Amino acid sequence: MACRHFNVFDRACAEGEDAFHSRREDVLTPVAFHKNKTLAMMLRHHQVPTEAERKAHVENGSVHRLAQSMREVRWENLARRMQP
Repeated sequence: MACRHFNVFDRACAEGEDAFHSRREDVLTPVAFHKNKTLAMMLRHHQVPTEAERKAHVENGSVHRLAQSMREVRWENLARRMQP
């Protein structure tokens, strides 16, 4: 989720760079309402079952503890979890 949360405008990040901290002016700051709504929607796919729990994760910031390295995600499991 974190990688999709930010859009870096000028140049691609160097290896290990976090553009949010190294060049903040070059990173899109999303509208909080839309960002929070999107995060809450995605939490359905991360075993956060109820809307109230998802809202709480977003509001108290614990949503960020659920982030995983994109390289470590078992994509076959994510696709299976996204099935209705």
